[in-house]
Amino acid sequence: MNDNKLQEEPSHSFYNLNTKRKKSKAPLIIAVVMLTVILVSVGGCVALLSRSAGVSNIFDMDEWMDSVREREEVRLAIAYVESHPRIAEFVGEIENISLGDFDIHTTAGRRGDAFLVLHVDGSEGNVQAHIRLMREPSHDWEILSLNIQISIDNSD
Repeated sequence: MNDNKLQEEPSHSFYNLNTKRKKSKAPLIIAVVMLTVILVSVGGCVALLSRSAGVSNIFDMDEWMDSVREREEVRLAIAYVESHPRIAEFVGEIENISLGDFDIHTTAGRRGDAFLVLHVDGSEGNVQAHIRLMREPSHDWEILSLNIQISIDNSD
């Protein structure tokens, strides 16, 4: 009778070595949840940063760039480049000025500093104008420096 009891042991017994253990889905679920959290966080940061920069979506980038071009310090830099005699020596008649790299910082107290790169295309050549500006509270923007980088065309 002891032999029969051993054979009748239920198949769901903890000690039954013939039963395959199901793999836990917990690691997969945890990985999916973590990936979702990361993606939502990154997406939220991008949306927050773009909204703080005045961009409601990627298609508003042109509008945002137009608003940058209308800033007081950018207009001052463009006017300075247009009237600078040294730039006219290199490019001839100015045909186009476009905004390249820029780094503008302002505070609520109206203090600010800016660095702009303007690409100047002219009838006789092209230059890049690197302009540094500064603003003190209760004052207008002022040009601190202008560095001119000449584009050399070796195709002749």
